[in-house]
Amino acid sequence: DVAASDIKPAAEQAPQPVTGAFGIPLGERFDPCMVAKVLSQEEKTYRGPNKQERKGILYRVEPKVTNTLFNNYAVATTADGIIYLIRGDQEPKERKPACEAPHTLAAFLGAKYGKTRDKGPAGQWYNFRDMSRRTYRGVRLHATRCGRGIYSIVYSDDEARRGAPEAKSESKPEPSETSGL
Repeated sequence: DVAASDIKPAAEQAPQPVTGAFGIPLGERFDPCMVAKVLSQEEKTYRGPNKQERKGILYRVEPKVTNTLFNNYAVATTADGIIYLIRGDQEPKERKPACEAPHTLAAFLGAKYGKTRDKGPAGQWYNFRDMSRRTYRGVRLHATRCGRGIYSIVYSDDEARRGAPEAKSESKPEPSETSGL
């Protein structure tokens, strides 16, 4: 587990590519050994090529690399098992304001992935896009309900969701990354 205080912005550097989160790679075929535990799985509908409706799988997981800013994690795959979405949610047992955590997280993500492409008027949501890719691959941070302690981070890859060829192994996140993001 990584404490919120352990997430510090990196020194000024070129934006890093978005490869995945919590030790789980985007664009790769899901294998239960990628996570510490699969808690549940259910069929999930998603939009494939030409906006066709397809059936994939939504896994509720316990990742190998966790972050104390989140207490629920999910991985969504295509019908072929390719990971197109990784999600971390904070849904506290007791409702109390927690808007500082997403703002700190947004600063960390900005240092890692570059300036946010979109931002809500009061910082309730952020969108970081990997500009080295021709289709959307990025990170969305949703904090519109942080006043009740609820916020989410979503890593997604449109190319993987549409069923494009699998990403090559260089897209895998380093398992040694300490932030869990």
